[in-house]
Amino acid sequence: GTCLPRHPKRMLQQYSKDFDEQLQKYKYMELNLMQRKKRLRAQVPDIEKTLEIVQHMLKKREEFKTHFMLSDQVHAVATVPPTNKVFLWLGANVMLEYSIEEAVVLLTKNLTTATVNADQLEDDFRLPVKPDNNHGSEHGSCLQLGF
Repeated sequence: GTCLPRHPKRMLQQYSKDFDEQLQKYKYMELNLMQRKKRLRAQVPDIEKTLEIVQHMLKKREEFKTHFMLSDQVHAVATVPPTNKVFLWLGANVMLEYSIEEAVVLLTKNLTTATVNADQLEDDFRLPVKPDNNHGSEHGSCLQLGF
C-alpha cells in the first residue's frame, strides 16, 4: 500500500496554520525593521546638521549668532561666544560635554554608523522574488487538495 497519513486533511490544515503563524512573525519582524530603518534615516540629517555646526565652530573659533528651539513653537536668538566645548544630546535625556574635536570625531562616527546601518537594513529587504508576485501561500486558501 500507499503510505498516506491517517488524517491528511487535518495534517494539511496544521501545516497551513503553522505556515500562517510563521508568516505573521516575519511580517512583524519586517515592520520592526522598517521602523528602525525609518528612525535611522531620520537621524542622518540631524547628525549632519550638528556635525556641520561643530565643524564650523572648530574652524572659526569666533562668536556667532544662532537660533535655537526652546519648545516646539518657541525659538530664541543666542550669541555663542568662542569655546572649546560643546554639549551633545546622546538620547534618553542624556547630554554630555565634549571638546569640539571629540564632538567632531563622535558625530562623524555616529553619522557613518547610522548610514551604514540604514543601508544594511535596505539590503536586508531586497528579496529574490518581487513582492508583487504571489508565489507564497500568503493566500493560504489557495491550497486545496482533494482527500
